[in-house]
Amino acid sequence: MEENKLQKAQEEYLSLISKQKSVVISSLDKEGKPYISFAPFAIDKDYNFYILISEMSEHFFNLSKNSDASIFLAEDENETSNIYARVRLNFSIIAKNLKEDHDLAYKLLHERFGNMVEHLKNIDDFHFFKLVPQKGRFIIGFGQAFDLLQDDLSQLVHVKGGKGGMGHRMKK
Repeated sequence: MEENKLQKAQEEYLSLISKQKSVVISSLDKEGKPYISFAPFAIDKDYNFYILISEMSEHFFNLSKNSDASIFLAEDENETSNIYARVRLNFSIIAKNLKEDHDLAYKLLHERFGNMVEHLKNIDDFHFFKLVPQKGRFIIGFGQAFDLLQDDLSQLVHVKGGKGGMGHRMKK
């Protein structure tokens, strides 16, 4: 992939993360069935996501019992030029309940969302979680998919799929 196209993709990746305020969380319930919800998030320099969620929510229970989950961010549907090529990002994550060690999570979420975080932090059933990405995929259009690997989540690796490293092909 040309260097300027990779740089443009890198900018779109960072832009998507900075524009979005919430992340979709896919977790597994006690029976192993998928459950989807969302939470406002903040992110640190190492691309760890932080959320503040209530014990009353299904995803609190799910993440507490099974730390393997996925998160998803997507471009606003009203901003996309082609709904099939919507800019999106997903990560496989490990969720960690921060219990008492939540200073960074509080700081980042408070900077992003203000006094609401202060209020929720003081409610007994709200807990900070750190969502640690293991691997990810960023898609900005047809033939424009990029992997993100745990050792450097800031760097996109262009996916060369299909037979022989080719992208999408027309049916014969």
